[in-house]
Amino acid sequence: MNEQTVLGEVYRRFKADSRARKLGVRIGPGDDAALVRIGKTDVVLTSDALQEGVDFDLRYFSWADVGYKAVSAAVSDIYACGACPSAALATVGIPKGVRLPQVRELLSGMAQAAGEYRTPIVGGDVTRAPKLFVDISVAGKLEKRFISRSGARPGDLIYLSGEVGASRAALHLFRARRRVPKDLAQAHLRPKAQKNAGAILSKLPCVTAMMDVSDGLLLDLYRLCAASCVAAGIFPGRLPMSPSTRKAFTSLGLDPISEAAIGGEDYVLLFTARPPIPRIIQARYTCIGRIRRAPARGGRLYNMEKRPEVPLMAQGFLHRF
Repeated sequence: MNEQTVLGEVYRRFKADSRARKLGVRIGPGDDAALVRIGKTDVVLTSDALQEGVDFDLRYFSWADVGYKAVSAAVSDIYACGACPSAALATVGIPKGVRLPQVRELLSGMAQAAGEYRTPIVGGDVTRAPKLFVDISVAGKLEKRFISRSGARPGDLIYLSGEVGASRAALHLFRARRRVPKDLAQAHLRPKAQKNAGAILSKLPCVTAMMDVSDGLLLDLYRLCAASCVAAGIFPGRLPMSPSTRKAFTSLGLDPISEAAIGGEDYVLLFTARPPIPRIIQARYTCIGRIRRAPARGGRLYNMEKRPEVPLMAQGFLHRF
């Protein structure tokens, strides 16, 4: 059993809950965040958790890094829906034997990220746990409109708001006990959520679907296509990648393009846009492909650089149980 199996059960149980709709749930499970109407206000809600040994390794993460990354990962989901984070709750599981200086370091990282994203932490919970974990829940407000994963249509172009692969390159270097360039270490230990891109894209009517790249470009693009009941053709050679990312993969004997395509935790925005594409998108973001009709069901991916085209596997990070 893996993460997709569990998520499928969640969708079947809660997505079409008519009672929830009567209580103000406008968008439920299946997107980076949910949209709930409370009174006359639409509130965007999300939650994201990091677990020691699964999402981070304290051999190269400081406790402050863990706190910072946990907040970044959660607010990224808010930006990915075209919203702006307003406040957060933090639940922390602390192992036996941890000392107060370590807790203070964790909180300092959380506070730094919360300050950068202007998202105050207003409460939460603390519990004892076998290993360190941090769960961040965020409430936000819409900038203009909620952008879901399910709005992509044939003919839309596929874009990335930033570079991919740096976090995965750093992880490989850390595990190989090799020197990690500062920019790659920063990408893995303290990733930045795309707040500027989220604010810009939320106001553009041509943007039809959006999500963040947290589990790997190919896997997340598959999810976007499945939600929209479409397929996608991409040009892997167009994936935006820093020189240091490319150099790191090459030095490890790995193919940079293949690794960048499946690397997770980049937290850049993956979005689709309906032509004509405004200049602000053309100038700032990278077009990597096009949405097409699905021959049977949504989610199929194709490499358009090959002749004839070849299918691409939806690879990325999946929790396995």
